[in-house]
Amino acid sequence: MNFCFSLGYARENARKRRVFNRSVAALIGLILVIPLTVQPSLSREGQASPILFWGHQPDQDKMRQLKAVGVKSLICLRTNPRHKDEKFAECIGMKWFHVKTGVIKKPSRAEMEKFMAIVGKPENQPVYIFCVGGRDRTSFYLELYRMAFEGWNIEQVRDELKCHELRRKWPTFWFYDDVLDENSDWIKDYVAQHHLKTIKTQAISSRSCPCANIKEIDADSGERTQVTATRSVVNKESASEVSDNHRIVSQ
Repeated sequence: MNFCFSLGYARENARKRRVFNRSVAALIGLILVIPLTVQPSLSREGQASPILFWGHQPDQDKMRQLKAVGVKSLICLRTNPRHKDEKFAECIGMKWFHVKTGVIKKPSRAEMEKFMAIVGKPENQPVYIFCVGGRDRTSFYLELYRMAFEGWNIEQVRDELKCHELRRKWPTFWFYDDVLDENSDWIKDYVAQHHLKTIKTQAISSRSCPCANIKEIDADSGERTQVTATRSVVNKESASEVSDNHRIVSQ
């Protein structure tokens, strides 16, 4: 009798421990996921230069829109492969590149080099870079582009990262500007070794984002309106009429 009672008691305690452990694991998972959650109602996309667009994960309609205005290549920064999206992009005549960048480890030099090599080829331009929500990883590579191809210094980079509201609560994102700072000389050497021409743009001041003046094409009226950096879309003239002076050339 006592043995049966003890066995039942032990089983009940084991069940409670399992429930507790799972609850703790779920809570930890929730804490980790919340900072990375993208609000679907927010559209984060814009144009950094005549040859580089940035934003969130594009669906098929978005890919068609980008194709229509002249974007040639999509650069996915997500860790998981997007086979269906890649196949669709290729079916409509767009190039698809994957620069696998996680959110646990800092971006590596191999990843940064791959990105610069893709963007530096005129046959790939203009490009559209994206992660899930067009915020953190996308902002990192946008700033890598600024340093490599536009000659920005680290202070300009930090200012624009603030404009794009980089989520510092996540440890890896906290060090994004430091990664770029630590690799600034290496980035310059890479550009020099591969003879990549740079695009000179006006330096930012007072944390005013250069993406802020992109014009948005209203889907209903077809009219263009001024939008903010976090709600900009595609400027048709900039994408389809890229002049030779604005192209980055790898000689």
